Amino acid sequence: MTDLLIVTSETDIHADVVINQLQKSNIRAIRLNSESFIQKSKYAYSWQASGNPTQSFLSFEDSLREVQDVGVIWWRKPEDYQVFPEVDDAWAIKYCQEETESLMYSLSGLYPKARWVNK
Repeated sequence: MTDLLIVTSETDIHADVVINQLQKSNIRAIRLNSESFIQKSKYAYSWQASGNPTQSFLSFEDSLREVQDVGVIWWRKPEDYQVFPEVDDAWAIKYCQEETESLMYSLSGLYPKARWVNK
């Protein structure tokens, strides 16, 4: 079974239609909503000095997905990244958003075997 990572937003109704259709196939859709990524996802990546990964995973809403599991990434319509409501310092908000944006734009390196759509 191939996993498809869809990078989009909560308001993307077209992605909803595609995900519903994919449920009838051998492709498992994993939705990454950009505005809730900080609050509802966990990730960990670490490498040896040689550059080989020692740990790599993304967890979306309690669904653990290993880096190697993602075969296709579909870059749809990500929106601004929202931090936890308890974070009210402007500098901290900006820092969290910029770090998350950097991670999102690093997906091609984190998923080197994945094929890309719309990026």
